[in-house]
This record gives sequence, C-alpha cells and structure tokens, in this order.
Amino acid sequence: MPSAQVAAQVGADGRRSMMAIPRYGDPDDLAAMVAWLAGPEARGVTGAGFAVDGGTNA
Repeated sequence: MPSAQVAAQVGADGRRSMMAIPRYGDPDDLAAMVAWLAGPEARGVTGAGFAVDGGTNA
C-alpha cells in the first residue's frame, strides 16, 4: 500500500478511536433520525439541532 494510503488509514483509525461510538456512520443512521423526527414520538420537538455523528462532536 502506498505511504499516502497508509497515512490516511492511520489517521482514520486515530479519529475513530476518539469517537464515542467507534465506527463511522452510514446513511441508515441519518434515515433513522429523520424517521424518528417525522413520527409521533417527536411531536414536542421544536427548533432543535441534532448531530448524527457518532459522538464526534460530543
């Protein structure tokens, strides 16, 4: 593997190890949040911002 690819992988692994949920999200994670917001459970939610980022910005 070329050194740039190795460096990128080491960087990605380092970032992942710092996350509250040590995996990168996928579109299904965001879709689940959107489905929840569109459902009756979120009827009292107004003017809120949600970060679906696995705890990266926690």
